[in-house]
Amino acid sequence: MKELVIQSLEVSGSPFFKNFRLDFSESLNCIMGGRGTGKTTIVEFIKACVRKNVESDSYSYSLLKNNLGDGSITLRLENSEGVKYKIEKLLDEKPQIYREGVIKDIEEVIGLVNLDIYETNKIEKIGREPIDRLKLIDKKELKKIQDEKNKIYNYHLNP
Repeated sequence: MKELVIQSLEVSGSPFFKNFRLDFSESLNCIMGGRGTGKTTIVEFIKACVRKNVESDSYSYSLLKNNLGDGSITLRLENSEGVKYKIEKLLDEKPQIYREGVIKDIEEVIGLVNLDIYETNKIEKIGREPIDRLKLIDKKELKKIQDEKNKIYNYHLNP
C-alpha cells in the first residue's frame, strides 16, 4: 500500500475553528503561531482521523472536546497513484474512512500517513545543524530507496 499524503484538513461546526480549511503541500508543511493559536489542536485533529483510540488519552480527548465540540473534521488524503481518501471524524465516534467514495476500515489507513511533529527546540536544532537538515530533507528519499531495495529482494525470491 502506498503512503498517503494529506491534501487538506477541514473543520466545521467547531466553537473555536468555525468553518476552517487548511490545504497542505506535498513536501513540507510547517504550522507556526503564537501560544494558544491552535497549532497543537490542528495536529490533534489530524491524529484523531488517522490513529486509533486517540480519545483514550485524556489530554487529547480534552483538547478535542473543547475545540471540536459538536463539530466535524474532514481529512482528505491521496496516495502516489492518485487514489483519494476522505476521513470524517466526530467526537466520540470512530473515523469514517472513504476510499474513492466507498466506506473502508480504519486499518486501511493506519500507518500510511507519516506525521513528523517537531517542537520549537527541535526545529531550532535542525536549523543550526547541517547534518540534521540533510536528514530531514533525505528522509523521504530514504523511504524510496528502501522500497526499491525491497523490490530487488522480492524479485530475487520470486523471479
